[in-house]
Amino acid sequence: MLNLPEVNEFDQSSAYGLGDALPDLKDADVTPPLISSENAILKMLVQTDLIPGTIPKDQVFADSRTCAGWLKPNPSEDAPKALAAQ
Repeated sequence: MLNLPEVNEFDQSSAYGLGDALPDLKDADVTPPLISSENAILKMLVQTDLIPGTIPKDQVFADSRTCAGWLKPNPSEDAPKALAAQ
């Protein structure tokens, strides 16, 4: 789970860095849900085609509660750890 509200600073270079890291996860069949309520960050991620190119729009959430609600019916092997952290 990519919880961007936990990140102190997120700028365009951060978006490109995330874009460099995510294909490795996707190659391993892992697409982490993303949490961000900041429109500026979401706009950057759309401009760099991380959304919807790498992270599907249905895996982008405004808060961790909504994300947890999505994880329950869409479990992965890491979902129990993510839910326990809520």
